[in-house]
Amino acid sequence: MRIWAPGILAICLAATAAAAPPTTPIYSLNDRIPLGIVTFRIPPKGTRFYVLASAEDSSFNGLYRAEGRDGRPALFRADQTQVRFYPRRLEFRVTASSREKILDDYPFAIKEKLDTDDLFTRLHFRLKVFHGVEYRYIPPSFVELVGLPNDVRYNERIYRMGFELAKVPIEDRIVIEVLSPNGDRLCKFHLDLL
Repeated sequence: MRIWAPGILAICLAATAAAAPPTTPIYSLNDRIPLGIVTFRIPPKGTRFYVLASAEDSSFNGLYRAEGRDGRPALFRADQTQVRFYPRRLEFRVTASSREKILDDYPFAIKEKLDTDDLFTRLHFRLKVFHGVEYRYIPPSFVELVGLPNDVRYNERIYRMGFELAKVPIEDRIVIEVLSPNGDRLCKFHLDLL
C-alpha cells in the first residue's frame, strides 16, 4: 500500500495537469478566414454593391481554439503548443463588387458620387491594431489587384494586400479598414482568433 504525502501528491497532480493536452477544440481554422460582408447603396440611383474580406495565411491552417490551461480561450497549433503572436506578415483579400446581389438586407447609403468602377479602383486600406484601449495604424506593405487591370472598366475588383506586424500578441484585436477615395472609412472587418 502506497501512502502519498500531501506535498508529493500536489506536485504529481500539477505535473500531470501541465502535461495534459488542451481541451477539445472549440473550432479549427483554415488558411483563409472569412471576415464578413457589407452592402452599400449609392444614392440617388440606388446602385448597390458589396465589400467582402478574408484574412489569408498558411500558418492559420490547423490552428484551433480551445480552453487554455488557465481556463481562458487560447489558440493552439496541431502539436498542442500555444500560439502567442499573430504571423509577422498578415495578408488579406478584399472584394468590391456590384456583379450580383449577395444579400437582401438594408444597405448603407454612402456619400460618394463616383460610379462603382471609379470607386472600386481607388480604394485604400489600413490595419488598426488594438492593445487594450490603445491602438495604432499599420499601412500595407503591398497592395495588388487580382484579375483585370485598372484601365479595364468592370463591376468588380479584387485586392490582395499584406501588412508587416512585427510581434503582435494574439490577444490584441486586429481590424482591416477599407477607405474610400477621399479617405473616409467605408467599412471595417475584425479578425478575431480568440
